[in-house]
Amino acid sequence: MRVIEAARAGKTILDFPVFDGSDTGDKVYNTLTVIGARLSADDRKHADIADNDPRLAALPRWPVTISYFEKTRDRKTSEQTPTYAISFELYQNGISRALSLDYNDFVVTGKLTSLEMREAKPCP
Repeated sequence: MRVIEAARAGKTILDFPVFDGSDTGDKVYNTLTVIGARLSADDRKHADIADNDPRLAALPRWPVTISYFEKTRDRKTSEQTPTYAISFELYQNGISRALSLDYNDFVVTGKLTSLEMREAKPCP
């Protein structure tokens, strides 16, 4: 939600801690999020299910990269390489596509192959 709100407001950089529930479930990373310029419906075709979905065609979307950093850093240089980074295109409704997970030694990519949107129900 923070990234979508920032993108709507025209912000390009966010930094905040993020809880990571993997491994022992107690890891917190410092993150740096970079939000690119809003993409039009015709920008960056990916040959995925979203390319031809009329429900997404008019929705704003932004390229986003989030880098995850260990809370410790090299005190001598203050420089730090991210532990990993994720890149994706984020629609204003929270759907993402064109996923790339960069773990420094290898990269995993994801493609949106199916999409089921359900009717929103009011909260009781």
